[in-house]
Amino acid sequence: MSFELQALPYAHDALEPFISAETIDYHYGKHHAGYVTKLNQALPNQAPELAGLDLTGVITGCLEAGSAPGTVKSGAYTGLYNNAAQIWNHTFYWQSISPQPQQLNHPGIVAAMTKCCGSLEAFEANFKSMAGSLFGSGWTFLVYDHASEALSLRNYSNAGCPLGDNSITPLMTCDIWEHAYYIDFRNGRPQYLAQFFEHINWDFVIQNFEAI
Repeated sequence: MSFELQALPYAHDALEPFISAETIDYHYGKHHAGYVTKLNQALPNQAPELAGLDLTGVITGCLEAGSAPGTVKSGAYTGLYNNAAQIWNHTFYWQSISPQPQQLNHPGIVAAMTKCCGSLEAFEANFKSMAGSLFGSGWTFLVYDHASEALSLRNYSNAGCPLGDNSITPLMTCDIWEHAYYIDFRNGRPQYLAQFFEHINWDFVIQNFEAI
């Protein structure tokens, strides 16, 4: 199976002034696209047993069965996992953002956030703190934890991805790699996170929440 770069759900300039068209051209057109190219080039030769699977199958197929979630098999699987997971993470990220600010009015999610953090305002503060404290590059995910039946924030370093961890369901994500915001915010991660929270695609979050 050959993977393709999934089209953005909006125009390249639709997120301005939050995210510029220049950032999209580099982030989506170079970085995201580069992961697709590298996976297509490497997969048939390095792990032919995974070549016929969809993206989720490739990601989970690179994981060590019976080990802690996110434990990648040794050897060539590390590079394959990084590229496949980054494709999935980026696609999920683009869907997590809305060009227009949205209000969260879903009673189930509001109640879940209140249970998790005490209030929507406290959840926002926790999100910004969690994402702001991630050292280096990675992702901050909002997930639903099936064991506790509650929302949770999870940080993943580098190409870390929640797929393969059946105890949680991802609801949305924020890209913390510097190429996601450096053109527009330089090293101002807090400013980027503040704008990100204003542009969360709550419709996408609700869709994932209601599918649990």
